[in-house]
Amino acid sequence: MTSSPSSGSPTARGSPLTRLVKRLSRKLSPANSHENLAVLAHLNNHHDEPAELIHCSSTTGSNITFDPHKYHSIKRLGKGNYGHVDLVESNGYKFALKEQKTKRSGFTGEVDLYVKVSKAGDHKNITKLYYASSSRHKMGIIAIEYCEGVCLDILHGSLNEMQIRHIVRETLSGIAFLHSLSIVHRDIKPDNIMITKTGEVKLIDLGMADDMSIHVVDDPCGSPLYMAPEHINCIDHPHPYDAKVDIWALGITCIELATGYIPHSEIKRTEKLVMAVTLGGPPTLSLMQREHKHPLFFDESFHDFITSCLTKSPQDRPSAQSLLEHQFLKPATDQRELNSLIDLVTRKMDEKR
Repeated sequence: MTSSPSSGSPTARGSPLTRLVKRLSRKLSPANSHENLAVLAHLNNHHDEPAELIHCSSTTGSNITFDPHKYHSIKRLGKGNYGHVDLVESNGYKFALKEQKTKRSGFTGEVDLYVKVSKAGDHKNITKLYYASSSRHKMGIIAIEYCEGVCLDILHGSLNEMQIRHIVRETLSGIAFLHSLSIVHRDIKPDNIMITKTGEVKLIDLGMADDMSIHVVDDPCGSPLYMAPEHINCIDHPHPYDAKVDIWALGITCIELATGYIPHSEIKRTEKLVMAVTLGGPPTLSLMQREHKHPLFFDESFHDFITSCLTKSPQDRPSAQSLLEHQFLKPATDQRELNSLIDLVTRKMDEKR
């Protein structure tokens, strides 16, 4: 069932999502097929109330579309305080469908960021947005590219250095793309990085991300154990920070992938964690290996890469783009190692079934 609000109605005239749609429709050229954006108004098939929708076609030239009236749920992928994510199928394609409370969870902001990424041409290491709707600003749905695979939190501690190199290079490429758009992710961690069954690496969630070109970012949004000193310090004292917080989080992620342990995870009280991160020395791979009696040898370039990521001063911490030139990432991915990573992902997927 389809319903279009009249031009004189409050819904059509002034809601935040309507203004967002109008703003985007002015910015995107309808003549460019790979940036096609259709603005629709429908009834959300989950609610008996008018919904405002943004339907984004694939930005890669394919005809993959999500139909809000013709889809079926396959299984629940996850659940949080403000909503849940389901695996669904529509028009013969699978999507990760996120339903959440729009008022409390920054729904329009997340959609805005996904569309900004889409408008810039998308990136192979960032999941694509296909559809978004809002129902009177109470509940909203976002249909995102579904990546069949596993998140890195399932693989940490079981990867060798060459596999980690592939994962880090691809992740950093996605981060650098976001930073080029003035987007800070703010929640880089293994849970939000997926390896597909073909070995692709994807950043799967922009729910905590923000646009630094719109306003100053100074809130402690993210996961504390992965927060940079200038980021976690905002828990007590709001203070501006920039995209370099993602680099610190990547460094912590590297240590976790290599050892299976997260620095400072033994600290349970937030105030003590803040003190450890802001006043203590930065974590190192060698220290974590000694603490947890981890026997694997890692090349010095990997140690140096992590040390660079975990530079305490954000001014001295390298950018994502410069880190892509680091010695650790220079060797090309060996096909045999990629195949072994794919085999590992396949085994983990089988264990989850």
